[in-house]
Amino acid sequence: MPNAGAAAGGQLALDDTLLLLSGTRRLARLVSNALRATQLRPELWLVLEVVAERPRSLGRVATALAAHKGTVSRWLTQLEELGLVDCKIVRGDMRLKITSLSALGRHRLEIARSRIAHALEELGLPVDDEARAAIQDACLALCPAETPPGEPDIEHRG
Repeated sequence: MPNAGAAAGGQLALDDTLLLLSGTRRLARLVSNALRATQLRPELWLVLEVVAERPRSLGRVATALAAHKGTVSRWLTQLEELGLVDCKIVRGDMRLKITSLSALGRHRLEIARSRIAHALEELGLPVDDEARAAIQDACLALCPAETPPGEPDIEHRG
């Protein structure tokens, strides 16, 4: 018997959505609790994770987080004031800044990752490679597309 609110053809069903939201809220609480000792809020940790991949413009950080540029600007300002990121103006375009992780930011991020990994281990969810792949596929389907690897991370202004 299909789930209540089940969708046809491999579509996300209502029950699936409720489970996903419930699990996401639980995971958000776990991450928030793990981050307390690092003095990072979850949204600031996410920005550090995005910037750790490679230096990015504000617009690219906002796209990666599916967040408004104004919100991301405030987060980047907070991280810069804490000394966790470095923002550099692109030569030739005073309107464009590229944000990268500072040494202190990299150190704080490693602590945050360790605390979160420890909390996940304590949670003890048995997830095999096939389940991880399915979770990643579902999450990627829900996330906005980002700059493909190898393409420049500079916003072109016309």
